[in-house]
Amino acid sequence: MPQLPKLYRDVILHCRRRAWAYRRLAEAVRFLNRVQIVDFDEPAIHRCEQLKKRKIKIGKMDLRIAATVLERGAILVTRNLRDFQKVPGLQIEDWSQ
Repeated sequence: MPQLPKLYRDVILHCRRRAWAYRRLAEAVRFLNRVQIVDFDEPAIHRCEQLKKRKIKIGKMDLRIAATVLERGAILVTRNLRDFQKVPGLQIEDWSQ
């Protein structure tokens, strides 16, 4: 019988944690619904190859991101100004400040 209150508390705690997790998941889904996800398509691949030939010293994935942004004529929002400033013609903004 003394276990029943502890078990009850454990069940309540478990339910609260699960409800919190579902709220966080719902928030993430709502956020991601507003974000446009773009492909690393053929024009971006071609641009990436051009950037590689220029021997720009940034990471492989950053180079792909930069190529994708350049091909779309978009602005890259990032805190990684150090690397992305090395890419000619790339428009970047840092919203973290």
